[in-house]
Amino acid sequence: MADEKSGKGFTVVDRRVTKEDQPGADEQKGPRPKAEKKAAGPSGTSNEAPAAEDCRTPEQAGQEYKEAAGKADETAAMPPMNFPTFLLSLHASALLHLGVLEDPALGKEAVSPELARQNISLLEILQEKTRGNLSPEESKLLENILYELRMTYLQVTGAVGKKEC
Repeated sequence: MADEKSGKGFTVVDRRVTKEDQPGADEQKGPRPKAEKKAAGPSGTSNEAPAAEDCRTPEQAGQEYKEAAGKADETAAMPPMNFPTFLLSLHASALLHLGVLEDPALGKEAVSPELARQNISLLEILQEKTRGNLSPEESKLLENILYELRMTYLQVTGAVGKKEC
């Protein structure tokens, strides 16, 4: 109760039974002390200070990540991550789920219209939320990707017959 009023969080006691705690375990060991852990605070971070070996600030950790990622980008064949690359990644994922691209893990095409529909919905949300904030090239890329994926989805699911334009 006192912890609730002070705003310091609460203590969690691990009461899981281990092999040593079960009947018939080696009697010489005696009961194991229960481990107590400090619960995470309201922001999801621990109330305790960081370990001595990791006392970086979030800004320092972010800078170190950017430096390490930059070195990895130089050695990898991956393109740099930007908004068009992100869109193309979702596009490729949807095409994979529509069976247009071969699944590298399975070595064959795998059709999953539900997962493809989820990727199309994500792209639609991005289009809605970024309306007016994209460059003309990014906007056109997003429009074209959505058009292609919608048409492919209809063909794969058989939701529409052939119509003459």
